[in-house]
Amino acid sequence: MCKARIEGNYAAAEDGCQKLFERVLALEYSDAVYGGAHLLTVDCYALQHSEIHRPNSNAFHLLRLGWTLNRVRVPKLGQTDNDFKRYAVDLRSFPYLEAPKNRGKITVVDVAETVEPKDHMKAVCVWAGAVWRAYGAHHPWVRKKLDLDF
Repeated sequence: MCKARIEGNYAAAEDGCQKLFERVLALEYSDAVYGGAHLLTVDCYALQHSEIHRPNSNAFHLLRLGWTLNRVRVPKLGQTDNDFKRYAVDLRSFPYLEAPKNRGKITVVDVAETVEPKDHMKAVCVWAGAVWRAYGAHHPWVRKKLDLDF
């Protein structure tokens, strides 16, 4: 679990986080300025809540997060989907990547608290960096798959 604090309590159930995530998604879908952060938002949330996804979901989301953070300077809704397809050809062949115990201190709660588009993008980027670092044990797989040198 992501260990987010919602209203003074850890979000033991998915309900609190899920509602905040849905609120953030609605904002990103309704305004293109916010939408630039959308794929990062989805990847971060999925990686911090991997128990609710397929076993190879972590591999897909970590791969796309690594691709976005290392290859795309300014994410745009739709851009990553088209350019990223060549790396995600056969999702069934993706390995199971175990989620780390600590998945990052920044969560959807921090993103949901932002008001301005600039602050939203900054918060999502900070979140993405925290999640990326938390999954550091799997960076060699991402590097190999994306043929990156980082």
